[in-house]
Amino acid sequence: MAYAYLLTRLLSEDHLSQKALADAIGIASATLRRLLNDQAPSAATKRKLEAFFKQRQAQEQWVIYLDESFTQRSERMYVSATLIKNCDRDMKVFREVVYPNQQSLKKESKAVGKSNDTVRLILQALVADPAQRFMSLVQMPPIPLLYPTGLAVLHPYLQLLAAIFT
Repeated sequence: MAYAYLLTRLLSEDHLSQKALADAIGIASATLRRLLNDQAPSAATKRKLEAFFKQRQAQEQWVIYLDESFTQRSERMYVSATLIKNCDRDMKVFREVVYPNQQSLKKESKAVGKSNDTVRLILQALVADPAQRFMSLVQMPPIPLLYPTGLAVLHPYLQLLAAIFT
């Protein structure tokens, strides 16, 4: 595998110096320069590169939380999506914001029944939360006879996710 392209992208996207990238991988700066010139790595360097890219890939994965609320006559639906990078720090911040006072993570967190002070704390924490949030108001599609009901219910979620990822 040629690493020059991936390493060059990392240098430009992360705005790292070559020394900082070499340190992050656990290799010498001279070794990084050879890799950037498309020279083949030693077996030990290859192991370090593979471990570095595997760890980086795990940090790049996203967890998506979806929620919905219907309007009074259920003709329209609000759909929200919260995207969080799957790294321990971001998930910890998200849990502390959405589930204050160590509420069960298996239950939906609802504003109904919470004190004004708790809601205020949640809203203040959202300002510093690293999660990305999106919301849409979707007209529920008509459910014709040949249109699978399950797909009609999924339509608002899919519409929001398509908008986010495009």
